[in-house]
Amino acid sequence: DLHEMRSRETARQLKEDIDRVDGLLLIGETDQALAMVAEIEKRHPGQTQILSLRARAEAHKAQEDRSRRLAEGTAEVKARLRNSEFDWAISTIDTLLKEFADNLDLQRLRKHATERLTAKRRLDRIASLKSESASLIERMEFDAAIRALETGVAELGDDGELTRLLQTAIAGKAARERERAVSTIVEETEQLRRSGKLDDAIRSVERAVRIWGEEPPLPELMRQLADEKRAQDRKHAIGDVVRKAEALID
Repeated sequence: DLHEMRSRETARQLKEDIDRVDGLLLIGETDQALAMVAEIEKRHPGQTQILSLRARAEAHKAQEDRSRRLAEGTAEVKARLRNSEFDWAISTIDTLLKEFADNLDLQRLRKHATERLTAKRRLDRIASLKSESASLIERMEFDAAIRALETGVAELGDDGELTRLLQTAIAGKAARERERAVSTIVEETEQLRRSGKLDDAIRSVERAVRIWGEEPPLPELMRQLADEKRAQDRKHAIGDVVRKAEALID
């Protein structure tokens, strides 16, 4: 009868509409599919098939939104990594991992970002240590420079420049200690010299030369003392001759 024919026609149209929605979902036209579902609901209110159809369409929409969030987030992470913004990249990855905890790409990106951040921090600390140590060496604060560099090399490893700076600091300290020691010896020698104790003064300089080598002004001081010693010996010799002559005259 007519009612039955209308029912069959309605069922056929509903099936066609459902098939069209499924086709739209299949090719990724989710927004268009949801709009069509709304139209079908108006034409066929209360149909359980339509409820199921809406659920499928909304699930597709949710999955698309989720995939978009993952793709956009991953693109942002890679852009930050290219710009060496490692802290921001890790923060973005951690936010994404709350929703995509099992995503292997995100896990690999986080490992890579963490390694790059660690390497960058190491290089930054080495650069800071170089600058700080160079300033200490320039101010002749050798002990502080040596402590900082030895601690830095033990903790951060060496890039060649740290060892060179350490050697410079050690050499600078040794040179300053040598300079101070020689200065002290020169001062003591001058006191002996003024007291007329030229033999003691010469022995003091000879000991210094054995320890420190031809460190200025030791060679020149030694020459001066030798000249004075020869003059003193000559004076003493003349005095002895005079005294002997006077004794003979007497």
